[in-house]
Amino acid sequence: MAKRVKTKREKRLQQLMTLIIVAIVSCILNLVLMVGGSFTYFSMKDLKEDFATMKEEYSERTMLLESYISQLTYEKSQLLEEEEPVREETNVNEVNYDTGKIAYLTFDDGPTDLTPKVLDVLAEYNVKATFFIKGVMIKYHPDLLNRIVEEGHTLGNHTVTHKYEEIYTSTEALKAEILENNRRILEQTGVVVTAFRFPGGSSNSMFATYSDEPLENWLNLIDDLGMEYYDWNVSSLDATGTLKTPDEIYNAVISGCGNSSQVTVLMHDVNTNTSTLEALPRIIETLQEMGYSIQPITSTSKPVQHRTVQ
Repeated sequence: MAKRVKTKREKRLQQLMTLIIVAIVSCILNLVLMVGGSFTYFSMKDLKEDFATMKEEYSERTMLLESYISQLTYEKSQLLEEEEPVREETNVNEVNYDTGKIAYLTFDDGPTDLTPKVLDVLAEYNVKATFFIKGVMIKYHPDLLNRIVEEGHTLGNHTVTHKYEEIYTSTEALKAEILENNRRILEQTGVVVTAFRFPGGSSNSMFATYSDEPLENWLNLIDDLGMEYYDWNVSSLDATGTLKTPDEIYNAVISGCGNSSQVTVLMHDVNTNTSTLEALPRIIETLQEMGYSIQPITSTSKPVQHRTVQ
């Protein structure tokens, strides 16, 4: 009988379990040693200081342990999904074979009160899109995530808070938000998310603003998590700081497509973007007239990426 070779994900899972065991043992030993050592002091002041230090260090180790457990939960869900028999995706409907053109409509920052209206328009035209979800919004509209999935659209991860000053302080901070958002989406929908979009895109300047870590660390993190990141090559300009008219948004999208055979359109699913909603029917109609097949992002979609690791 041939020996089964462990997959890359199984190896990562085994490594994570080892890390968690080490972290637990370390926490216990550290607690025992510090408690034992604290009783060697005769000064109550020293005893209080010792316990304060112990509490701080224990808190730090607990946070680290929680991070390991969060990643283990996500890795386990991916491993289980990998072991299930999966029908191979052929994407026979992704490309318009008459023109060879495909368009991905993507919506960031939801779910919001605008989301059901966007979904209504997509349903009217029978086209599918991709929604990059901001985790803090899930508790306000949990059922909308289920509707997105039920209607055949793709869910993506857009971090929990989208706060540059928090997520880009370190790759560990970003990793924690990605894993937490994956957990929330999985808990609500049962969907394991593999599509990710960096807040600001992979070409944003915030990596260098808040951290000294090299760019490749940020990009490699997504691959290490078993995910793919997706930028865009067409912007609707609906998040530039000034409200746009429906005509301005429509023109930005259509002119941005040019003669490209594949376009990934950036739009934002926020309450104030009623102009995006109003422009959406015309955008869909014109893209189809231009020969584009409008599809959701899948695991076989070729990602548009502003920056890549050489």
